[in-house]
Amino acid sequence: MKEMNRREFLKGMVGIAGALLTENLVGRNNALAGVMSKPRKKTEEFNEEDLSDQKIDINDQIIEQEISAKKVEITPEYQRNIEKILLAIPTSQEFSPKFIHRIYHDLLIKLPLYSNIQILIKSKQVDNFRKLIKNIQKNFPINLEKRIKMQIIDDGDNLDLWAQDFGELVKIDGEETFIIPADLREDIFLEAAVSRDIRRKKVISEKLKEQGIKIIQADIYFDGGNVTFDRTEKGMRLFVGYADVYYSRHNKATDEEKISPQGFAKKMSRIFGGAEVVVMGNRELIGDCFHIDQAFIILDNKKVVINQCEQRCMDANADVDISEQLKYYKAQLEALGYETIVINNTPEQIRNSFSSTNAIPFVDKISGVKKILVPVFPDEIKSESVKKKEIGLNDLQGKGIGAYMAYIKAGYEPIFVRDHSYIDKGNIHCISNVFAKKENSDSTQLDGVA
Repeated sequence: MKEMNRREFLKGMVGIAGALLTENLVGRNNALAGVMSKPRKKTEEFNEEDLSDQKIDINDQIIEQEISAKKVEITPEYQRNIEKILLAIPTSQEFSPKFIHRIYHDLLIKLPLYSNIQILIKSKQVDNFRKLIKNIQKNFPINLEKRIKMQIIDDGDNLDLWAQDFGELVKIDGEETFIIPADLREDIFLEAAVSRDIRRKKVISEKLKEQGIKIIQADIYFDGGNVTFDRTEKGMRLFVGYADVYYSRHNKATDEEKISPQGFAKKMSRIFGGAEVVVMGNRELIGDCFHIDQAFIILDNKKVVINQCEQRCMDANADVDISEQLKYYKAQLEALGYETIVINNTPEQIRNSFSSTNAIPFVDKISGVKKILVPVFPDEIKSESVKKKEIGLNDLQGKGIGAYMAYIKAGYEPIFVRDHSYIDKGNIHCISNVFAKKENSDSTQLDGVA
């Protein structure tokens, strides 16, 4: 059976059984999607009013916080140093050896020389991946072989490449703990896709347990790419995309069991130790439903680099103007006091998943310099620079220059990584999961996990 990319996968999970589903999510960036979708219907609760002329008020946002009992340590991504990074090698027949080389080649080269790289891989892919490593070693003296640890996974279904969506690594009462989302119900959502995801989650969890990492499953659904953290003067703040509210809300058999958006935010707060939770977007602007890591990136000193599109950009089903969704995010962030630094996109770049914000920030462990791995796309590199090993400002054009200037303004040194995972509707942040450094994490309280 043909493996689905992230956009198709999300579409199908929107095909909920019967009349339970009244909204339509169409997008690439949910870890659970499939092959069916239903047209959006107008309901009293989920309407289709045009929000393009509405002003965003901080009081309109869903912001909740709950205090709980256990100590949780969370490190925002911009404070991590990529000392350890997790990648998963896809095994679908669509991912030829050549394509896998293209996806991971430049990322492996651009990681810091001290990075330890954990690879989740099926045995049938090992020889091919070793060829990639040897090819890199011939041209780049980066000691890659000694820094890579392969973990063989031969149970369950094919692996997909979206390592970011597996879950979130934190420390709970001093113990390394990986929080994974609740399982979606097979009797409500697309059965085959849910079953496959549950099996993948199980085998990946087992491999992390072998490393001494505790696994905790939350009682609500979320995707790692749809969650990000910031440290504020009051403690930790968690941003989560509205699509996760949607899935958790509809992951119940009856209307009486359905969780409210505010209730979802409170549960997320308890799960992540009392962090303040901000829900990004709203029920009308679910739209293309890409994860928030393809819309914006939180950096230090209350700076956010965010994608914008000045032209109308309809989602795959022509339900929602994605440019309005991005404007809404920008207004929400500014209402919270963030400085937003804009990268302008064309509608084609948005639809093609050419997301310059799907980046990996880090503090260099050796120099202490703030750096960021930034995906660069085919239309952003000058023709004469296509074969160059290193891509700098003089090699860029169009949006690539805009991305460079945005990160410089934010105080980061951009390192450009040729991105090919956009073909499957993701980018370099989607295919990686940077584990937090152990020191200088922020502590909050935790509850609400099963």
